[in-house]
Amino acid sequence: MKKDLKKTKDLKKAKDFRMIRQPTEDPMDGVYVPVFENPMDGVYEPVPEDPMDGLYAQLALDYCCSMDQVKGKDNVFTTFEKITGRRRFDGDDCFFKMASIKGKILATGSDRLMPEIKKLFENKEGSWAFEAPRMRKVNDILLPHGYEIEQIHPFFFSFELADVADITSTVKRKMTEADRMMNLDVRILERGEIETYRGDKRFNRAFSFLPNVPDVIGVKISDQGKILAMAGASADSPEFYQIGIDVAPEARGFNLGSLAVGYLKNEILRRDKVPYYGTAVSHTLSQNIAIQCGFRLGWTELITREIQNASE
Repeated sequence: MKKDLKKTKDLKKAKDFRMIRQPTEDPMDGVYVPVFENPMDGVYEPVPEDPMDGLYAQLALDYCCSMDQVKGKDNVFTTFEKITGRRRFDGDDCFFKMASIKGKILATGSDRLMPEIKKLFENKEGSWAFEAPRMRKVNDILLPHGYEIEQIHPFFFSFELADVADITSTVKRKMTEADRMMNLDVRILERGEIETYRGDKRFNRAFSFLPNVPDVIGVKISDQGKILAMAGASADSPEFYQIGIDVAPEARGFNLGSLAVGYLKNEILRRDKVPYYGTAVSHTLSQNIAIQCGFRLGWTELITREIQNASE
């Protein structure tokens, strides 16, 4: 997914070119060069009509509506269906969920409660949808059905590479200030390597090990074999990979969480997927990691749970 107008260093990734051999005095000099039908092809990456279309397309699948409805001005209320390509979570079902994006509301759920939800929110502005008085009314609608609000998450996303060099500089500065030098080793983990950490409670935010949400990429930061930070990405949908992060208590305060997330974000983008990052509304430290890694706040989302399965 192409995101912004910017120069690319890798011309081999440009579209519509063929490779031809060029005669040179040194047989290793410029053996192949790209030839473009348009002299500007490959110099600049193409810009989509709207770089947000990838996000709108994903939310359309999640909320059982069209992309035009997501992009439009009117609030959207639908009956939930399990549409291929949607973001999937533990249990892979949805009694009710709601998002606020661009000042509007997206809501989907069981047809048993959607008429009441629509009546409550149809003419309301999404920017104020999650205010406490309205959330109490939502819970009042849910309770007779055996459900309750579980969480409200801000979700961050990005199409841009993180500036890991800048984050690394901050890490080094903080180590110097604390008079604690670490010999950091950063490694990308693939699915087989991630499996070795199943059951390790140190990394229960980085990796979920859920059957419907595979953990697909990880980043491990170590010092002399001791793991200081672990970031993991789950394939919540075919296109959107969600990032989680764990930092060892003794390694906190050095921006290692941001460093791990930055490396992981960039690896996800290199695989042509969209990295996104959800956290709690009260977890400002986590939100600042997202901001430092170049994520932007995209939407806020309410999810629900069945009361008999609720746990603190």
